[in-house]
Amino acid sequence: MTNTSYKRIRAERDIVFHKADRRGQSKFEAKEQLKKDAIENGTPVPQVRGMFSISTFDDYMKRSNQFIRYVNGLGVDVKHLSDLRQYVVPYLKDGETRWSAWTSTKQGHALATLFECQAKDFEYDFPKRERQNIKRTRSEPESVGNRYTEGEAYRERREFLRATGMRRIEVLRIRKEDIIENGDGTMALSLLGKGGKRRTAPVMPGKEAMVRAVLQQFIDCPPNREKGFIPANWIPDHMATHCYRAQYAMDFYNLYLSQGRGIGKSGDTHTIYYCRKDKAGQWYYKNILLMVSRNMGHNREEVVVSNYFYSGWQPCIPFGSAPTQK
Repeated sequence: MTNTSYKRIRAERDIVFHKADRRGQSKFEAKEQLKKDAIENGTPVPQVRGMFSISTFDDYMKRSNQFIRYVNGLGVDVKHLSDLRQYVVPYLKDGETRWSAWTSTKQGHALATLFECQAKDFEYDFPKRERQNIKRTRSEPESVGNRYTEGEAYRERREFLRATGMRRIEVLRIRKEDIIENGDGTMALSLLGKGGKRRTAPVMPGKEAMVRAVLQQFIDCPPNREKGFIPANWIPDHMATHCYRAQYAMDFYNLYLSQGRGIGKSGDTHTIYYCRKDKAGQWYYKNILLMVSRNMGHNREEVVVSNYFYSGWQPCIPFGSAPTQK
């Protein structure tokens, strides 16, 4: 690859990425519009395309640069971006010993954006992503091993995250009008989450005073009213926020269980979610899982079990043996 070809290929990449750039738009609204159009036209719902977040755009840009440099290092004669597609599978195979299954999948999606196709079009068998292999911030906070998990300096922030279940980006986006005070003294937050999707997240009962005190520190002095009133450095970039979201999920499952919500009739196996693979033998109530999932900004029971319930965790309230699966 000559220097001229290298510059041309990067320029062609920039054109493709400019077409796919949808930063600032709502991915959720884009999906809903595609569904509406498909229903009106009587056609299948297409997959939403484009990069909707700054982080996705930056990540795909970085991964495309890595791929272009990889091809450049092969010493092959290529002149245009389209000439590089034949090297996608060798590139992915080359990374199999170095990348996790999740990284490999991300590489595939980034390259699919680069070549304006879908990852499956590469005809490459991406490694399976197994729940038990998740490592990054998917364990108890004390096992993460970073300096934010203990001590007084970040105690308030840890308690705030556990009481609200917020992602870091949601903390930074929250505004005064997103605070919902209920008549019975309970509290909820209207959060703008991933893909522009908004959800109402209840605050853990008994933690309302603490959450109000935290928010009150910033309400009257917003640094940037359009983006929210909590400064970006209040939740450090490397703080393992996912751990506290997981604790929020488990706390609410226990709360709903203690209240008897969503349990269903005794012996009704249709109300039970049975786990498989590394969680075989564990079970949960489907309706409670769905309520917790919606609190978290998801809409499926398995997401909670896979990503937020620690391996081996069981509700702290005894509830007997699960009905026999039929």
